[in-house]
Amino acid sequence: GVLLRECLNRISSLKFVKSIDVVNIYIKETIEHNQQKEEEEKEEIKQANIKETRNDISNNSFYGNSYTQLNQIGVIEAHRKGYNGTGVLVMIMDSGFYEKHEAMNKERVVGQWDFIDGDNNTSAEPASDPQNNHGTSTFSNLGGWAPDQLVGSGFGAHFLLAKTEIVTNETIQEEDYFIAALEWGERLGADVATASLGYTDWYYFPDLNGTKAPISVATTKAVLKGMVVVVSNGNSGSSGIGAPADSPLVLGIGAVNQNGMLAGFSSLGPTADGRIKPDVCARGVSNWVAKAATLGYGEASGTSFSCPLVAGVVSILLQVHPEWTPAMVKQALLTTSTTSNSPDNYYGWGLVNISSALSFSPLPSSLDCMTDPECGGRGCCVQGQCVCAPEYYGANCSFSRTPCGNLCTSKGGQCMKQPSGLSYTCGFNSSVIDYLPMSVCACNATGIVVDECGVCGGSNACLSTSGTSTTSNIGNSSSSSTTDSNKDKSPSMVGIIIGSVLLVLVVLGAIGAGVFVYLRRRRIRGPGAFSLLHAPATQEFSIDDSNL
Repeated sequence: GVLLRECLNRISSLKFVKSIDVVNIYIKETIEHNQQKEEEEKEEIKQANIKETRNDISNNSFYGNSYTQLNQIGVIEAHRKGYNGTGVLVMIMDSGFYEKHEAMNKERVVGQWDFIDGDNNTSAEPASDPQNNHGTSTFSNLGGWAPDQLVGSGFGAHFLLAKTEIVTNETIQEEDYFIAALEWGERLGADVATASLGYTDWYYFPDLNGTKAPISVATTKAVLKGMVVVVSNGNSGSSGIGAPADSPLVLGIGAVNQNGMLAGFSSLGPTADGRIKPDVCARGVSNWVAKAATLGYGEASGTSFSCPLVAGVVSILLQVHPEWTPAMVKQALLTTSTTSNSPDNYYGWGLVNISSALSFSPLPSSLDCMTDPECGGRGCCVQGQCVCAPEYYGANCSFSRTPCGNLCTSKGGQCMKQPSGLSYTCGFNSSVIDYLPMSVCACNATGIVVDECGVCGGSNACLSTSGTSTTSNIGNSSSSSTTDSNKDKSPSMVGIIIGSVLLVLVVLGAIGAGVFVYLRRRRIRGPGAFSLLHAPATQEFSIDDSNL
């Protein structure tokens, strides 16, 4: 106080100072702050009213352009009944997820892990980073939440995000990341795992029987542990499926357009052991998806987008029927889909119908066809009965048929015995149309038969030199009968025959090895890598993100 008065006195004594007066303080800022707060409250009320209006799920506009892809499989009706996946934990495995996109439904994401870089961030910067593209779009069809723009089929579920896919190159290590993610999700209690991913680069068709590819074996084990696993069937059309869609217990999803017609790129079955694939279909042509690079929305095509739609359907089924096992979920979907009475390797059991699936009553899991693995891993359970792969029959697909050239008949031919009686070939109307990979079968040390159709001529034994075979088409019973007129043949004749066949085999083996090495050296990865299951025809999600 004294110092202040002294300062004021000195200032007032200055010649250019007339007087000093006290300045009253007017706290205008407080009033301005109150006015600003009032305006903010008004804006909040306005936005709440807008949100209430746009969140009126009875209005079709609530779904934006995603309405048709959901309505086609009955999801809109399910949502309006209050079924949206609430209470179900879904893990989605993909390339990455851009969390700043408004459709990412961040409040429902409860965990994430980058298996490539080993951290808990599955989002890359900037938004245009190619790693963000595919995963953000597939997630949006499953868990997306942006009313008036896009809504996912299972938006009410909670989600685990797993980054397992490298978009810049294709490597076998991605299978390891995928398998590690399955283990992570299972530990955290995921009810559903979904992946719009698959691999063909290092596999050949005979490998795709559900037991060769590590990723397929792992998905089968995941299902046996209680997870429903939903995967894309692929975008290779008539070139066939990849792994892990070949697993006998997963749901492999094909793609149709808005009119329910099969997409030309949707991979066709069967698996190498003759099982029908895909299992079911949903829309995968011109789907409305979130675009990470632009933070906006647009169209995309591929089984990458039919797959998450079905994963959302599965989350709804488990919300309504939490006691259902994976086999029951699969049984409900397959039995109630549009072509369940005549499944094929184009549509599988048909277009998903969630309304019918919700009211379906699967038979108790104690029945033979629901045992683990379902149908012994050799078929799938539909309406309480096993639909077996062509090689098997019986209540639980326990017995082997004698198929003559599963691969041959799938090409429209017949497995025919060659005139020599020592081998089989694939023919049509007695004309050879194809030579298929050969296998050699030992006949209890009495002879050798070269079976070019890929299977031996009998149950654990081969047809003798003069044996005969009768064969029916895939899916029907096949039978073999032999007329053994070799019993009285002299050992020398048998020896000559065996020696001749062995010589032929050696020559063919040398030729085959040379061809294998030649093809192996020439083999390069094609442009439409199967790992990110986009449709080549639309060029969605290529490395050049100018399309996004």
